[in-house]
Amino acid sequence: MGNISGTVIVSNLIPQLQSLWPFIKIMGLFVGFILFIAGLHSVISKGRNQGHLKGPIYAMLGGIILLNLMGALDAMANSIFAQSSATGLTYSAGGSDPTSLYIQFAIYVVQLVGICGFIQGCILIKKSGEEGQHVGRAITHLIGGTLGVNIVATINVLASSTGISLQGFFGN
Repeated sequence: MGNISGTVIVSNLIPQLQSLWPFIKIMGLFVGFILFIAGLHSVISKGRNQGHLKGPIYAMLGGIILLNLMGALDAMANSIFAQSSATGLTYSAGGSDPTSLYIQFAIYVVQLVGICGFIQGCILIKKSGEEGQHVGRAITHLIGGTLGVNIVATINVLASSTGISLQGFFGN
């Protein structure tokens, strides 16, 4: 067995991570559809019985957000960064050295965790309506997921806020 370096492993993992983005988006849409249909069914059945509608309405809200996943991420990114959200794993490292490759890999992992966190936030919206939890946890996931998906913009905002120049390190 040959000597395999970390650079080779990371360069082989990057295309695999890029293929996960569309899968996670489709799973988010599927979960959104299920949440919306379940919430709609509960509204119809509880509406006849004069039951509490908070849980089903929150489930429908979480489902609607997930059904428009990229639009919701764009809206959040426009609110936070005044620019549209990342639409995929498209960050390219500034150079061909191993450090640039590791930075690209780390950014892709954070973006994938961010979109999963955003989806989790939508699911927590549904749970907050049913279990009496606070919506704050769901909103935290939504904001954190948006920051994760737009990690390059997040780092640039933090760098400009603190006066640190990271332009050569992360690019524009």
